[in-house]
Amino acid sequence: DDDEQPVEQRQRYSQLAFLYCRDPIFWQWASERSFATVNSEETAKAWMLELLQLTSRSEIDQSQTEERKFEMLIKVPFSSYRESLTTL
Repeated sequence: DDDEQPVEQRQRYSQLAFLYCRDPIFWQWASERSFATVNSEETAKAWMLELLQLTSRSEIDQSQTEERKFEMLIKVPFSSYRESLTTL
């Protein structure tokens, strides 16, 4: 049973990455951190993959190193950004 929990967490990060790429607020956040315009699911995916140095979002699921990279570079800062929008 304990072996299943990390797998579920990794899948959640991959799913979260997928959902972020469909979110216009994520596009805005990514655009502010990029020299390119991020204004669609496809451009968000390309930006995310370049930032994480991956070829597929599913690679986030493959190691704890990739999970941590996703957390540090995307999940935590984007969550903070979203929270800042609701407190304005």
